[in-house]
Amino acid sequence: MVLSGIKKENSRSTFIDKSKQLTKFVLKKHIEEEYIFDSEVIKTFSEGDYLAKFWSPIIEKLFRNSGIIPHWGDTQPTTLISEGIQMKMDLCLVSIASKVCKNLSSDHGSGEFAPAFSQSKYYKDKRKAVIASKSALNIILSKNKSVNIYDLFAPYIIVMGFQTHLCFLGLADNKLYYTKKLKTLTFPTTINDIYPSIRNLVEGLYELLEMCLFMKTSATRGTKRKSMDLVLGDHSDQDAPVCISKVVWVEDDVIDDDTETDDDIEDTEDDDTDDSETDVTEEFKNSDEVDDTETNDIQDSQTEDV
Repeated sequence: MVLSGIKKENSRSTFIDKSKQLTKFVLKKHIEEEYIFDSEVIKTFSEGDYLAKFWSPIIEKLFRNSGIIPHWGDTQPTTLISEGIQMKMDLCLVSIASKVCKNLSSDHGSGEFAPAFSQSKYYKDKRKAVIASKSALNIILSKNKSVNIYDLFAPYIIVMGFQTHLCFLGLADNKLYYTKKLKTLTFPTTINDIYPSIRNLVEGLYELLEMCLFMKTSATRGTKRKSMDLVLGDHSDQDAPVCISKVVWVEDDVIDDDTETDDDIEDTEDDDTDDSETDVTEEFKNSDEVDDTETNDIQDSQTEDV
């Protein structure tokens, strides 16, 4: 009970500290760089502008001193490399190498970015994030059978302009994966937006941090026991657990009706073919489900923002 209380107090202290850092960053942005929130200036922003000016700095502050490093710009997840899959992500959240986890998965989260909302781009990015998340989950569960499959979630973010969907991938049952959107996070663009938006933004980003840290803990849990088993010649736990299924990736330009995809992910999203680019703030919140044309082995369980 005492240890539990200490852990909760430490967690609360960390949350308060991170909240102050992130809130201070947003406030300073509006005070010192007010001009970048001008509507005419925003129209000129590229994907790199949104990254460099807003999301990259705040995410770097979020993961500072956490043992997890954000890797930016066309980074290939190590878990996908081990699967022989050539796919790059805009953001990979990886753990700092150590003696304990140097041979284990270092990918604990991922993200994709775009300057404006486009429905086709949204689902393309989400498909990539789901595949990367599935691979990260599989690596941890294949290395450590002591992890409860229902407690492990691989987080990912889909960022378009000033808004972000915070999502995760989990296992509902053996070989049945599902994805869920937890929150829609908004980077406030006016002084009046700061008060209603900042709390949700900070809490959502902290949830991303916590899920990544739990992924990291799960990746290293039981490592010493398994090392002893290997020394004693017990290799039985190296077999893939029955709960996971193989990751399958097909490039966008070769997908057709007869192409085999990740068939163990059931998807229940409505198929909307309108892919015109629009204002993120008007359309992004409506794109909460998974595209059943591309990842039909993931079951979608999207809910309203909490």
